[in-house]
Amino acid sequence: IYTLGYVPEGYEFVSREIVGDIYVQTMFKKENLTITLTQYTMQNKILMDNEEADFEILSEHNIKVAVINKSNSKILFWNTNKYAFRLTVSPIFSEDECIKLIEHIEII
Repeated sequence: IYTLGYVPEGYEFVSREIVGDIYVQTMFKKENLTITLTQYTMQNKILMDNEEADFEILSEHNIKVAVINKSNSKILFWNTNKYAFRLTVSPIFSEDECIKLIEHIEII
């Protein structure tokens, strides 16, 4: 199970939901802002709704990250050899801040 090893100042761990071998969802909050990290096994399929959204692919530190800016959130998707990840944050987060979150993911 992975978690964020770095969160911006003021964010605190709120919850972790483990749904069998399907996914693990970890949430951090600061007032009305939420950071959600979801970890999936590679057997699961993740759908991305990019309709009416800005979509781009970033390549940082040998990791390709799909970024969707939609409505009131920024959603980032990437994977390793074992897991697929989704990071959901407020659109106020810069791409650099999002990459910093991704770079500091660690096993709990």
